[in-house]
Amino acid sequence: MNKKVFVFLLLTTFALPSFKTINAASELSLNSVRVTSKDHILGSKNANIKLVSYTDIQCPYCQQFQEEVKYVIKEQKLDISYIFRHFPLSQIHPRAQRYAQAAECAEKLTKKSVFYPYVDSIMKLLQTTLYEGVADERLTKIAVSHGISAKKFNQCLNDTKIQSLILKQGDDAMKVGAQGTPYNIFVLKKSISNSQLNLLNELLGDSSFFTVSSDKKHVVIPGGIQRNQLADLVNILKSK
Repeated sequence: MNKKVFVFLLLTTFALPSFKTINAASELSLNSVRVTSKDHILGSKNANIKLVSYTDIQCPYCQQFQEEVKYVIKEQKLDISYIFRHFPLSQIHPRAQRYAQAAECAEKLTKKSVFYPYVDSIMKLLQTTLYEGVADERLTKIAVSHGISAKKFNQCLNDTKIQSLILKQGDDAMKVGAQGTPYNIFVLKKSISNSQLNLLNELLGDSSFFTVSSDKKHVVIPGGIQRNQLADLVNILKSK
């Protein structure tokens, strides 16, 4: 099979959307994407490559992609960290906003970070229930299993500050050009070189699959990416 055809099929199994050139406003917002201590960081905070992913917990492709990212970080020990940011697509995933709220509440109400374990629990339940949804009662039980007071958790589910945080992250996602999930931004410490861009072209088979910011420190690749492809991407982005 032709290499480019194979890459295209590999990516589209994760529903990689067509990517359009972002406008000037999105470009300005993209250049300003930074990772801070307030983010949910999986992997080393000092990683040379930081993957900021605008994600919908109820999105099946996001669930698959997160598993791939966890694998390359924990099993392959690649020089990349993963940053989950909320982009609930409530029009097609009516419970996504609620799941985001629950995950933030779980994180807020514990001393030890439980954000990713909590999100993993919701995602696994969605897979076993064929995406019929996870009721609030079950969300509370998951929280209690992490040592969280049921009463405090239920109160937090209506916390307007957390609701505003989630909505802001969704707004930020749209400002940088996101139209679907997962929407991935690779944040680099050094500007990407022309030779690296050529390698990305070869790997993805089509330059329309990715966009590079004007400062050349942000690479956008929307949609899910399988672990082998992701490992190749990391190796290209860290090389000089």
